[in-house]
Amino acid sequence: MNVFQSQQLSDGNYICRKTCQKLGLKYLNYGKSSVEQVIAHNAQVARGTKLWEHYFVPRKKTSDKSKKLKKFSTIYVAEDIGLMALVEKRYKFMFWGKSEHVCVYRIADLYKYDKISIIASVVNGKKKNEFYINFRFPNVEGLSNFQIKFSSSSTCNNIIKYFDTLYGIQTTLGNFTKQMTNQIAAMKSAGSVAKSMLTGKVKDISDNQLQEAIDTTSVALYGDRTQWIEKADAALKEFDHSIQ
Repeated sequence: MNVFQSQQLSDGNYICRKTCQKLGLKYLNYGKSSVEQVIAHNAQVARGTKLWEHYFVPRKKTSDKSKKLKKFSTIYVAEDIGLMALVEKRYKFMFWGKSEHVCVYRIADLYKYDKISIIASVVNGKKKNEFYINFRFPNVEGLSNFQIKFSSSSTCNNIIKYFDTLYGIQTTLGNFTKQMTNQIAAMKSAGSVAKSMLTGKVKDISDNQLQEAIDTTSVALYGDRTQWIEKADAALKEFDHSIQ
C-alpha cells in the first residue's frame, strides 16, 4: 500500500482504503479504531446488510401497517421485530449502480440518543447551527457510536421523544408519578445493596439481590427493554435458521 491507499489505525496498524475500509461504513472513525474493531465492524456490516435485505426491504414495500418502518434520515426502525438499521447508500457513478450497506442493531441495545448542536458558521453576527443526534450502543461490537445530522432542533426533539416513548421513558404529567415511583424503587434497591457493602456485610447480599438492584435501576433510567429483547432475539434466531 502506498500513502494514498492506506489508513492508519489507533493501534499503529494500517488497512487498505480500497478493500478493507470499503467493507465498512463511513460512520466509523478509523483513526480511533483498532484492527480488532475494524474486523468486528466489517463482520457487522456483512451480517447487517443480509438482515436488511431479509427483513427491512420487504417492509419498505408492505401495506401491512403493523410491519411499517419508521424512518429518520438514514435510520430505519422495525418495531414488530425489535430491530433498527443504519443505512449507507452508495453509487458506482452519479445516481447509477446503487448499493446499500447496513448495520443492524437490536432496539434494546440503544442506550443513548443525545442531541448535539454545532455552530456551522457565523454570518453578520448570526450563528447558523447544525443539529445531530449521537446514537450509542455500548454493548455492541464494531460500530457502536455514530452521529446523524437532522434538519432542525425540533426534528431531533421529536426523534428523542419517539425513543423515550418506545422505552416507556416519558416525562409528561400523566406519567410523572409512575416515573418517580420507579426511580424511588431503584434508589431503595441500590441503596440497600450499598448499605450492606458499606457496613461490611457483603456476604449478606445474594446474587439475586444484586441483580435485582441493577435491573431496577436500569429500568428506572432506561425503561423496560424486555419486549424489545424478546422480539429481536426471535427475529435473529429465525434469520440464522433461514440461512443455515
